[in-house]
Amino acid sequence: MRNRSKADIAFYNNSGIRNSIPAGSILFRDIYQVEPFGNTIFKMKLSGAQIKKFINSIMSDDYHRVQISGFKIFYQKESDNIPNKFKLKNIIMDNGDSLKDNEFYTVAAPNYISAGNDGYTMFNAGIDKQDTLIGIRDALNDFITAGKHKEYIFTNRIILSE
Repeated sequence: MRNRSKADIAFYNNSGIRNSIPAGSILFRDIYQVEPFGNTIFKMKLSGAQIKKFINSIMSDDYHRVQISGFKIFYQKESDNIPNKFKLKNIIMDNGDSLKDNEFYTVAAPNYISAGNDGYTMFNAGIDKQDTLIGIRDALNDFITAGKHKEYIFTNRIILSE
């Protein structure tokens, strides 16, 4: 989504991902099973402060989990006495810069959650909103069939700090 829409960052709600892609040959039905809803890529601008507030709010939320692209999250335990409670420490963009509160970033997300559905109300605060009308399933299919990335190398984007 981020690459196809030329966004700075992207979010995808975990509840929208319905399957994994198996190793080996990938068929269109595999892609369809990952994203069966037909969502489109929606773009908007959010400030760094809005993004930080959103990330901090979901750190200890058992429901609103997201996949991220374009940055790394560094977080820490809120307290040793309170299990499963965390707070945001820092966000570092892929270019190595810290996310800046007063700057605006182009954000890509599925049109479903971009409309504030399923409790993702933070996206209602976005400006310069635009539905690209690019299907997420189509963007994923194009990415895979381009053949540029045959092997995914996992890099940790969410890091627990001391």
